[in-house]
Amino acid sequence: MDMTIKAAAEPTTHEDAREVLLAARRGDRSVLPVLRGLLDANPHVRQDLGDLAPHVSRAWIDLAAGTDLALAEAIARKIQALKAELAGPASTPLERLLVDRVAAGRLQVHHAEAMLCRAKDRSLTLAQLDHLQHRMERAQSLPVGISQDARDHPNAPPGLTPAAGDCRAGVSRKAAASRGESRSPGRAGEV
Repeated sequence: MDMTIKAAAEPTTHEDAREVLLAARRGDRSVLPVLRGLLDANPHVRQDLGDLAPHVSRAWIDLAAGTDLALAEAIARKIQALKAELAGPASTPLERLLVDRVAAGRLQVHHAEAMLCRAKDRSLTLAQLDHLQHRMERAQSLPVGISQDARDHPNAPPGLTPAAGDCRAGVSRKAAASRGESRSPGRAGEV
């Protein structure tokens, strides 16, 4: 399909649409009017391309699995199953958003833990080990931030309690202790 002749025309075949998408991925700005028409006429394409959650999951899976396709497929299926289990059959948009974040956070935590565990087989400096430890701790604190965001959302379901956020101080104390810093003691029962 010649994009320069009829810039505003919608692609008429699957192959035309594919060419428009490929040109857009290469950064060809001349296809923008056609691309916009394609996305307006095909909400499923807009949804598939515009939803960053699957792109983020795929990036983490690729990072964790490397060239191991079996591992990549197994991780992808595990994440799909986890998301289906957490979201349930009739989830709200907010719940689906939170499930996506929890799934991405799970991938980040496991990748950070794996990198830290693999570090024992390498001769890393103390600064490099400290970086890996901090990275893992930051990844582990993601669900705390997610639960806080959920509680603050105007459409948050009633009963979403701050209990999940209570561990933030405990996580901070553990991180500080691992760095040799002292923090004030927390409430009884905090970790």
